Amino acid sequence: MSSGKLYTGISLEAESLKFAVIRIKDKKVQLVSVDKITLLEKLEAPVDDNLSGDLFGDLDSNDDVFDLDSALNSDADEISIEDDILGDLDDDLLGEIGDDFDLEIDELESGDEIVDVDMIDEVEGPVSNEIQLYNYLSSIDAKRVDIGLNIPAGTAIFQVLKDADFSEVKKKDLKVIIDDRLEALYGELKVEDYYSYGIRDDGALVLSSIDEDSRLLSLVDRTQTLYRGKIFIGELLPDESILLGMVKANYELEDEKITCVIQFSELNCRVLFLKGERLWLVSPIITEGVRSRKFLNTVFSKILFQLDTGEVPNLDRLIICNNSLGEEGISFFKERFPDVEVSEFEFSEELFDPLENTLESISAFTTAIGIAWAASGFKKETFSKISFLPKYVIDRQKIFKLQWHGMLLLLLIMASFPAINALLQRSFSQINILENEIALVDTQLQSYAPTVNNFNRISSLLSQIQDQLVLMNTLSENSIT
Repeated sequence: MSSGKLYTGISLEAESLKFAVIRIKDKKVQLVSVDKITLLEKLEAPVDDNLSGDLFGDLDSNDDVFDLDSALNSDADEISIEDDILGDLDDDLLGEIGDDFDLEIDELESGDEIVDVDMIDEVEGPVSNEIQLYNYLSSIDAKRVDIGLNIPAGTAIFQVLKDADFSEVKKKDLKVIIDDRLEALYGELKVEDYYSYGIRDDGALVLSSIDEDSRLLSLVDRTQTLYRGKIFIGELLPDESILLGMVKANYELEDEKITCVIQFSELNCRVLFLKGERLWLVSPIITEGVRSRKFLNTVFSKILFQLDTGEVPNLDRLIICNNSLGEEGISFFKERFPDVEVSEFEFSEELFDPLENTLESISAFTTAIGIAWAASGFKKETFSKISFLPKYVIDRQKIFKLQWHGMLLLLLIMASFPAINALLQRSFSQINILENEIALVDTQLQSYAPTVNNFNRISSLLSQIQDQLVLMNTLSENSIT
């Protein structure tokens, strides 16, 4: 593929995976490619019936709590549409899938594909989501891929606590406050992998939590058993955090202006409100998506409700992300909000280069591009500190780094052998010279031994004579000479 380090964003939306491959060059994000695959098996997630709107009745009314209802609770007409779509997967379509897969195997045997045939042969049973993902990652790089993953909108619950300046709270006390909030919300304490928080510049605490492991991360973990290279996961972020970071990076937001950010999806919709660059309000998840005919009217009524209640004082700008409806969605909101600036999400020309991709073709990949952007670390300050990358993944990737450091250390040790050998030879020469000098001194000492013995004998005789003289002086004292 293209030169330069590549970062791949993978976004889970309904029964599909969206991919965006980028690289950072000349202080810009360059979009290498975008793609989308339909999962062969739906990634199921456990549904917690305890998480309902009534759950927040006991929380402090001064705090903004954003309940993200399960996207699985869709309307009956949407379910029937989904069933019809799934029902279209008849035997003919499955046969076509099998023919396509056989064709891929033939290409592999001819040497035209990067995918490892031996690894595929080890997998028994039909084509799976893991093999689909494995094939795509291998097409990017067979040795290492750097990826970012999303947590679909509505999975994470956000709470904004404004009743204190949390930037001045000690870390130990802050942990107690967070544990209390989560216990009140879930009825139990949460381990650190299931919550994340950040403190805004105004001292407010933004707390986000999830109630289940990431389905997309679990898929990637299973795929790693097939992929022989290294899969390095740079970020695992909720869609809400991704969109907030993307808007802050690509737009100039005035402090007192209210911006509404709408994320389209096939089965649900998320609406965020920003005041300047700060998260102002997250509306409850809208359990309708672009598959529903009344989707746009539902979104409009939800925005209108927030304006009528006064929770959102006014509206200055409306930005549509993942706009798969094209001009239809933009025209709809322009007609109903004539005084509001309405547009789909636009990348800053100073920071983003689509290369050969047209803006129309990438409009539905905002989230995938955003998570790849976040994983690259480019303009990291625009993204919040909220991240759900588990500790076991971080520790596992530290081992990857240690392996590379170990190889570097081994090379340095090997390169140091000649210098160490020269130093040892020089030391051995000095030791031999000193040993010769010691032997010479020993010989000289032995030659001086008779002289020393005579000196010692004469000294002893002299000492005896002196003792006798002292005795004579003592005896002759006061006597006549």
